[in-house]
Amino acid sequence: MNIHELRSSHFVLWRPGKSTPPPEVFIAQVTFSQRVGENVSPSLTYVGAFPLTPSTELKDVWLIAASECRLKRDEVYHYWFKVENSNSYENNSHILYCTDPFATVVDERVQARHLPYTNTVQSHYSPSSVLKYDGQRLLPSNADGTVPDWGNLFTAQVLDALKPNNQLVIYELPPRWSFLDSNNQVTVANGNFRQVQKMIDSPDNNTYLDSILGNLLSGNKKYIAYLGVNALELTPPANSVKEFDWGYGTSHYLAPDYVFSVSASENLPYSATDLIDLVKACHKTGIRFFYDAVMAFSLENSYRHINYADFFIKHKSNDPEQGNRDGFGGDLVKYRYYVNTYNPNSGRNEWISPAREYMKAHLNEWIQNKGVSGLRLDSVVNIDCYDFLSEVTQETRQFFKDITSAQDNKYIVVAEELSVPASLLEQNRVDGQWNEVFKQILRQVILGKNSWIDASFEWSVKKLIDCRLLGRGFTNGAKAINYITSHDVGGRENERIFNYLNNNGVKDTLPRIKLAFCCLMTAVGIPMILSGEEFADEQDLFDDHGKQNDPVNFQRLANHPWRQSLLVHVRRLIHLRTTSPALWEDYIEFIHSDFNDGKRVMAWKRGLGNDIVVTVANFSSWGSAPNSSYRVNNMPSLPRGHHWAEITQSRIVDDIKAEKIFPWEAKVYAPVAIGSNIFS
Repeated sequence: MNIHELRSSHFVLWRPGKSTPPPEVFIAQVTFSQRVGENVSPSLTYVGAFPLTPSTELKDVWLIAASECRLKRDEVYHYWFKVENSNSYENNSHILYCTDPFATVVDERVQARHLPYTNTVQSHYSPSSVLKYDGQRLLPSNADGTVPDWGNLFTAQVLDALKPNNQLVIYELPPRWSFLDSNNQVTVANGNFRQVQKMIDSPDNNTYLDSILGNLLSGNKKYIAYLGVNALELTPPANSVKEFDWGYGTSHYLAPDYVFSVSASENLPYSATDLIDLVKACHKTGIRFFYDAVMAFSLENSYRHINYADFFIKHKSNDPEQGNRDGFGGDLVKYRYYVNTYNPNSGRNEWISPAREYMKAHLNEWIQNKGVSGLRLDSVVNIDCYDFLSEVTQETRQFFKDITSAQDNKYIVVAEELSVPASLLEQNRVDGQWNEVFKQILRQVILGKNSWIDASFEWSVKKLIDCRLLGRGFTNGAKAINYITSHDVGGRENERIFNYLNNNGVKDTLPRIKLAFCCLMTAVGIPMILSGEEFADEQDLFDDHGKQNDPVNFQRLANHPWRQSLLVHVRRLIHLRTTSPALWEDYIEFIHSDFNDGKRVMAWKRGLGNDIVVTVANFSSWGSAPNSSYRVNNMPSLPRGHHWAEITQSRIVDDIKAEKIFPWEAKVYAPVAIGSNIFS
């Protein structure tokens, strides 16, 4: 029996580092009282501390049946595991109360420090795990007793609506917002899963967007649905001790982040249900949900006290697994230690790496019970274990197929390593990789410069548009995640695109940002958009570590018509990218290059037959003279019964071979059947 099945009827602690005294489960019920001017504080009703006993069949598993713990039917319980601290680096043998490392719901309002008789170290962070007892089973539950409904996460109808990898446009969204207050100072507010859901399926009662966007979307406040993307990736949504960050330092891997699950009006966390409701809204709208997994290191994970030596490496220690890995202040995960023990995934006693199986168990939870159909593996250079990446890719894909019967192309594992090593793809360690080189080249060519890896401007553009020319293992477009900007906006050359252009002396940013999006959406590869770049958001916040933490500010979209025109431009390109078969396949032909008289004009064709898209891009300040046009002689023939449409301006074109061309502009053409509507 795997650990998820076992936990439905038992409190289960796997692989404690010390068993003298035997571990216990401490169970309480919690209510809250609040006085004017004071913070909400928990009041605990003691249920009991129940000793766990070792399983007679499952090695290193300690457990007790829920039926033996004096639980009442349909009641909610908060609990911790009581263990002796196994972290030798802390030089103590304190008895600690620890969060269940397999908890799928945690309540950060209730910490171990609130318990009687606690003897804990100063830095110990241990929110309560939460379950509801229905008389037979232990169920994930909100503090108010509501339980998630996992039904319809992956029905046949849902799977049919979700697009395969080669048709995706990914929207990377940090669920935090910023705005300017009455004193023109930047204020940052944590968003939550409910607000994101309302950007997808609810036109009403989204206070943030209602107040910021007003009538901008013509009464349609479903912003993400309006934009037209078909994959959503939140910055890490698993629970983290870092309340005011984007979660790059996971604490409790199987639980959604408490911060993004709190209703401010009720001061109640809804982490058991809100994320699942968001994913269901995504699926109903044909949007796949991707999980950003931080598995190289962890911050304040329970196993750092339950069994440090089996799961973690002390940063800057003499452990041979340390190498050049960086824990960024956390504990590096130990992926090369093996032992004969219970495997929480197979349910058998096997020779395994405890850390690997723990991480795979958490990924399986996100796939099965949170509707994930894509993984982004953060900082694989710090994971530093290619065979583990292979295990994750192969085993989670098989798990996804087992529970959905879906085709392989509706699941993807993507690695993030900014040096873009070819070996990750050449050795089939992962399905795809972030193409940081795309960002680097693009930011040079929209300044009219060669990239640092090319001697000619022409080859810079060719490598930008066709990732297969980079030699990084990108043998097809579904292996490359292209982007103009990612959440890694720290430091020079990584800023939001508006700031990047300003920092390079470009003040008229709109044409070049439109040009950048034309390249992104017509290049070979899967396009990804950092939230806010679709309207040229500016950076507001800068931290002390160079990893600038910049939430999106929708005020700028509402207040600047030129940003609204950019949004329309991007929306039209997204629609083309998600509906045109020419952009789903890898065929590309560069049909025109002109570098005469200060010009930097190139054209490329995607697709074959009647399904084609042609892009003509001017990477220079040159433009057509008045009353003249620019001729591209190698334009493809127009299919019978069609006329040409220029997509970004939603207009019919009489002669595609002789159009005016303007500085820093791209035009994107596609044949449209006569009599059909052009997207606008």
